[in-house]
Amino acid sequence: MNPQTHRNVDVLKRLFPAIFEKVADVPIPPSHRLVPTPAGVPTLRVSTPGGREIHLHSPVDPRREGERIAAALPGEHRLLVVLGCGLFYHVLAALPALPAAEPVLLVEADPAVLCMALSCTALGGLFERPGVALFVGDAPEAIADYLDRHHPAEILSKLAVLRHLPAGELSPDYYGAVYREVIRRRDYADCRMRDPELASFINGCFPSAAVVFDELLARLPRGAGLGEAREVLQLMDALRQDGD
Repeated sequence: MNPQTHRNVDVLKRLFPAIFEKVADVPIPPSHRLVPTPAGVPTLRVSTPGGREIHLHSPVDPRREGERIAAALPGEHRLLVVLGCGLFYHVLAALPALPAAEPVLLVEADPAVLCMALSCTALGGLFERPGVALFVGDAPEAIADYLDRHHPAEILSKLAVLRHLPAGELSPDYYGAVYREVIRRRDYADCRMRDPELASFINGCFPSAAVVFDELLARLPRGAGLGEAREVLQLMDALRQDGD
């Protein structure tokens, strides 16, 4: 174990012991390979069962690519959710522009990918940053529950998502499910902030407000406002009671 890996593992074990236990003995599959790049830092190449080869980062300059990804973030947000960490180049590039107190939630589907990142990227400063949460392969519902328990509506309503597209290619179902759960929380929190009366109505009538709000959005015509939302919800509630 090289000194950088040792430092990363020590910080992970101290701050995220459950994650450390999850990845401590994970084997690196032969499909996952660190590949040198002309920029002097590695990329991660994954061979899929279908015969494709996906580079999680640029095979030329992963850090420069990470800077371009980070630059695409919206200007105003109060909570950053990263879906797909890879070797963390895009995550580290996004940090300097974030307020020091802004929470960051990191989601990685594959424990083997995190193990490989620990071996080649300095992650101690990221893991020690106040407000950082790390999830590796956790159920989408568990991530949504964490958001509900740890962040009020005024934070969730200003949530931004940084989606790492190559990771999404490798695990589309997982990252798609996490994305839907996260966006449901953001949209429902926005409803609570802009129309507390409607949010109170939803909470009083339905057992799972975020899921119901997601269903509601699917039933509304494009461009409909919260007035239409209230009417649809009242109809949904009336039909539910008739069904009881």
